[in-house]
Amino acid sequence: MQIENLLSLALIWASVILSSWFAKKTNLTPLVFYLLAGSLLVNFNLIPITPTPFIKGFSEFGIILIMFALGFEENPTSFLRSVKRSWGIALFGAIAPFFAAYALAFYFWQDQNIALMVGLTMTATAVSLTMMVLKHENLHLTKAASGIMTSAVLDDVASLVLVAVLVPIVAGHETPTLIGIATIVLKALSFFVFIFSLCHFDFSD
Repeated sequence: MQIENLLSLALIWASVILSSWFAKKTNLTPLVFYLLAGSLLVNFNLIPITPTPFIKGFSEFGIILIMFALGFEENPTSFLRSVKRSWGIALFGAIAPFFAAYALAFYFWQDQNIALMVGLTMTATAVSLTMMVLKHENLHLTKAASGIMTSAVLDDVASLVLVAVLVPIVAGHETPTLIGIATIVLKALSFFVFIFSLCHFDFSD
């Protein structure tokens, strides 16, 4: 099993290096080639469809590092200012994809549960991938990038609420309560308040 894990990891790293090389040659974002490489590796059974605990843990650790690295370049004060300008974009960016995906999925499968889950998957925004694209184009420090990232974060917060509401319904569990939904919203808001407070705390003492 350890040899299989190391082999999968070596193939993934080799794919990343090749994807970066192709991206430089074509002037495209590396993410396009990352997706292509991942599809080829899985469909040709070079790596397992279901990741092993080692690969899964390693990938989650990598995501955490990426998010920390992105957070070091973010200014919470600028983020809060950008919220006032970007909330409309975030709202439309969450609602429009949800209902569009829901309508198409319901048209093809005639199943409300499937349509709800398809709509939900189109609601969340990949914050780390969005920032990687912006960094590749050297746009990550621009005002436009700040608005894009703020909208993406707000979309993800909205997705948390939708997950709390829709997943129990689709799974056939009890209907979510207003208290449960409010608790999730409160946790998300508390996180932003905590981060904003840390940025205004003087650690020099």
